[in-house]
Amino acid sequence: MVETKFHDMQHFTIEANPRLWGPSQLILDSGMDLFERFAYDYKLLQSLEEKTYKEKTPYFWSGGLLEDSRKMADVVFHGDYSVSSFIKEYDLFYSSDIYLKDDTIKIFQSEYRK
Repeated sequence: MVETKFHDMQHFTIEANPRLWGPSQLILDSGMDLFERFAYDYKLLQSLEEKTYKEKTPYFWSGGLLEDSRKMADVVFHGDYSVSSFIKEYDLFYSSDIYLKDDTIKIFQSEYRK
């Protein structure tokens, strides 16, 4: 997972983590075939099925928002997003929470109990 910022007409890498938990969920939700392509590159698959990616698939971790809120930290919005646009679309984001899935619902619930 790599996070970049664009400032003064330049891109800066501000964070690079080897973790795949959240980005992996985005890969799955958007229909990407990254893992299949890795398997194909390493000769674990003989062929690849063509897929159509779901563009603009939302990615949201409400636990991070809760954590910032509890610490009274500023929430950072990227691109054209603002507090008001985020609130207007909150139901879309919330329903796309990376932990609001059958296999991770207990993690989701534990984050709200902290």
